[in-house]
Amino acid sequence: MTATEENAVAAPVRAGYLHGLDVLRVVASVSIAYHHLAAWIHGGRDNTFPFGDALNAATSTLHLRGELSFVGVAMMLLISGLVVTRVAFRERPVEFLTRRAVRVLPVMWVALPISFAFVVAGLTPSMAPQSAATVSNLLLDTWFGTYIVPGATSILPITWSLMVQLVFYAFTALMILPLRRWPWLPPAVAAAAISITMSLVPEAAAAPTRTIVAFLPIVFIGQIIALVRLGRVRLGVGLLLGAAHFLLFIRAELVAVSMLSGDGYQNALLIDILVVILGMDASGRIARSRWIAVLAKRTYSVYLLHMPIMFGVLGWLKPLVGLPLAVLGALLATALGVELFHRYVEKPTTTTLRRLLDRERHSTG
Repeated sequence: MTATEENAVAAPVRAGYLHGLDVLRVVASVSIAYHHLAAWIHGGRDNTFPFGDALNAATSTLHLRGELSFVGVAMMLLISGLVVTRVAFRERPVEFLTRRAVRVLPVMWVALPISFAFVVAGLTPSMAPQSAATVSNLLLDTWFGTYIVPGATSILPITWSLMVQLVFYAFTALMILPLRRWPWLPPAVAAAAISITMSLVPEAAAAPTRTIVAFLPIVFIGQIIALVRLGRVRLGVGLLLGAAHFLLFIRAELVAVSMLSGDGYQNALLIDILVVILGMDASGRIARSRWIAVLAKRTYSVYLLHMPIMFGVLGWLKPLVGLPLAVLGALLATALGVELFHRYVEKPTTTTLRRLLDRERHSTG
């Protein structure tokens, strides 16, 4: 995954389709869904989860957070920066930003009322309290306002990462021309801007801003990987820029910015960086398989819908049939819901809007 981009479009310089990114999208998507499932199970007083306990014991040797926390999100942000940077070498700034917004926002706007329905029914208290199901919160969520307006509560809290990605898209659109002439400059400027923002903006006064700058370094590390991979930036320069952004992420963790409280974030990001670098060029039978391609195309739908469907079905079924059957039912319901959403919402929406954009570009070009 990136949850918000297709891997098929890429920069014209040594930019063959990276089948390994499809595998990594799937891995990130599964990791995110597993984290929320395991957290839900472990959150119940009478729940037992031997598999989750064993996995936590195994990953603790790597000093990772429990339930694979942050592993999937960090990988998703890395892939987003990598893929979108490749695209930036072939599109004009306005076209670039419009296409990214079209890919992210309309589908999210459809997912929000679905989540709203689950919250209204009181089936997803682990995602959002029933009191959050107000028209005001729903409208605020369409433009990420629940992260900005005091007292507001998001009905689909996982959308915070999309806010981070959209800021990266806007910055990249502004820096497309420098990116093409001096590829090292945008990530360098971004590092300086992030550092200054961390220093000047009080955490309590601007939590959304600090959340964005805390996680933006991850997306820029993905951009730096793409620039080195494309031969636009030398390896030594890439290592220096990547180290600067990694240190910025550590700085955000050390000052407990937003969600970065506790241990394990640095290790998870470092492992993800290595996995992305080593795995993005994979081209074996698994990476090129039809199933991987099919699953990779559905990762954004998984990202948006797994929490409301999974939590809703778990909360409904567990008192009736017990935890094991409730988990099975939740996974099947999530798979079905994601497939329907992808086929009848995500795919037709993005295809139609992109056709309109292409038609507008040809008529004005």
